[in-house]
Amino acid sequence: MRVDPARGDICLVVPMRTSEKRAWTFAASQTDWIEAQLAKLHKPVPFVDGAVIPVLGIDRAIRVVPSTSRTTEFELTNQELIVKTRRADPSTNIRNYLYQLLEDIVLPMAKQKATLIDRTVTELQLRDTRTRWGSCGHDGKLMLSWRLVFSPMNVIDYVVAHEVAHLKYMSHGPRFWSVC
Repeated sequence: MRVDPARGDICLVVPMRTSEKRAWTFAASQTDWIEAQLAKLHKPVPFVDGAVIPVLGIDRAIRVVPSTSRTTEFELTNQELIVKTRRADPSTNIRNYLYQLLEDIVLPMAKQKATLIDRTVTELQLRDTRTRWGSCGHDGKLMLSWRLVFSPMNVIDYVVAHEVAHLKYMSHGPRFWSVC
């Protein structure tokens, strides 16, 4: 067993010919280790005033400012995510803002990278995935985890490049890596 740092989840590594029963028996024998690894994982941070979240890889404090405006407004500075709102709980608005922020960054990036390899991105979807940073379909549709918005720009750039490279080569062979 190991923690996959890229995905943040625990992987059970067993030989291909091992039975499922044997794998579960092994996992049960490693309970202490599994619990220790789970304890190391980051706990979710609520989107509330004063919470610090990494936006594009930079830690920023959420500052909720009361407003009488009917719409919630956002300002992203080097230190803060300022949320001007009349809502008591703007967490849904904050999440929607982060989705849009990521989409505004990755869609042009993906289209530009696809153009470089004579391919087209037909659609971009952001999803709340737990095990994948992204995927690519044969039809030119890219799916990315919205949680990439917390990553530094070089990580976002790599994940986009990786998925766009799949527009040309769906495998992870040498030709894929040369494009990636």
